[in-house]
Amino acid sequence: MSCYHQASEVIRSAGYRLTPQRLFILEAVYHLGGHVTAEQVLAYVQKSSPYVDLSTVYRTLELLVSLGLIRRFSAPNRPNEYEVATAEPHHHLVCLRCGRVEAVPAEPLSTVLREIVAAHGFTPDETHLAIHGLCAECHAQERSHEA
Repeated sequence: MSCYHQASEVIRSAGYRLTPQRLFILEAVYHLGGHVTAEQVLAYVQKSSPYVDLSTVYRTLELLVSLGLIRRFSAPNRPNEYEVATAEPHHHLVCLRCGRVEAVPAEPLSTVLREIVAAHGFTPDETHLAIHGLCAECHAQERSHEA
């Protein structure tokens, strides 16, 4: 049984066919690991199925997002990235200068979010929280230019 067998069953039970293209794309997201772009998925898939095109990859990724099997991460000036929804909960630090994205454990931020929810009655979407700013390297470069 494959590592994404359960995901295959979710697709079928939602009334969608598990086409070879969907299976290749699902396999790519699982096997590439971490955050992957549609272009990276396409490159992986085309090793086995050279006739799959980028529009098929995008449509399938959006289907997988809608079914809750993968998550989409969007950052300014970067292509969308995708990851398996069962990945360890985490949030992101996104550098506004170089575009670097760093995953950080969810728990310390989740504690603060619970306090905000209690104080404001606001319910955040904690599946992908992104904090924008400057990474350590870009911050150091900015400080050296100020001096």
